[in-house]
Amino acid sequence: MAHYYRGICLSENNKDNAISQPNYLNFKNYWVRRESWLRILFDKGELPRLTPNDEIYIPEEFTPPKELEKFYRKKFGLIFKDKRKRMLKEGIYSEDISKDENKRRLKFSKVLEHDYKFWADPTNIYEVVEDLEKKKINKTLNEDQKIGFLLISSTFMVKQEFGNPKGEGSNRDSLKLKRQPTKKHLVKRV
Repeated sequence: MAHYYRGICLSENNKDNAISQPNYLNFKNYWVRRESWLRILFDKGELPRLTPNDEIYIPEEFTPPKELEKFYRKKFGLIFKDKRKRMLKEGIYSEDISKDENKRRLKFSKVLEHDYKFWADPTNIYEVVEDLEKKKINKTLNEDQKIGFLLISSTFMVKQEFGNPKGEGSNRDSLKLKRQPTKKHLVKRV
């Protein structure tokens, strides 16, 4: 009898294999730890910093509080369950290929395993494909852009506000093309 485990159809004797999926667990553990750290920064009103490897800096001695860990483990399940459903509904997996013998597609479980492996390494997000070749773009981005890329799969994002913080001048002055002071802070995604 087949069972579904984390969106993957497995037979009864393969349940142990599903529980030990290293790519899924690596990504989930990294994601929960990162979100907990971002929540602490959000509460303090601070922005995340980057390591020399272009990853979000999380202190090695940091262990998430139990309530944050529980909250973000549950949040992870909700977010990525919705993502899997959208992949099935909008992707090629909803197409009927029974009539077209030459049409092939990867198993959905293989696609998910590849995605979790890709997401588990945070430096992969700087890869783009140009002219059928993969290219790293992290050297062309500034720190704010890198943080924006890293927070794509996050429940937080960096918001940048432009304007005159002192409130001096009229609205007409704010339209002038001069360097406006900015304020950056973490906000929760809606």
